[in-house]
Amino acid sequence: MIFVSNDFKSMRQNDFLNVTNFYENVNEVIFKLAHHSLEGTVYWYLDSKYIGKTETFHELAVSPKPGKYLLTAVDKSGNELREQIEVKSASQN
Repeated sequence: MIFVSNDFKSMRQNDFLNVTNFYENVNEVIFKLAHHSLEGTVYWYLDSKYIGKTETFHELAVSPKPGKYLLTAVDKSGNELREQIEVKSASQN
């Protein structure tokens, strides 16, 4: 089973992620989640495109371009978490 961390829940309340600062430099977005198994592996996808895997500590840094995405995290048992996210640059706010 996959549990969403408080950071991920907070992100959802904002409706979007800001990936650039006011100078339009790209910042990484760090996706985090908590897994019930200490030895669990989680596979991450952005719009069905594999973006990486995490083991033990489930934090994944990515630099997506602005746009709307479906973020998916899947563990070895097939448990799945899907969230619609929107990435914006500072100039779009």
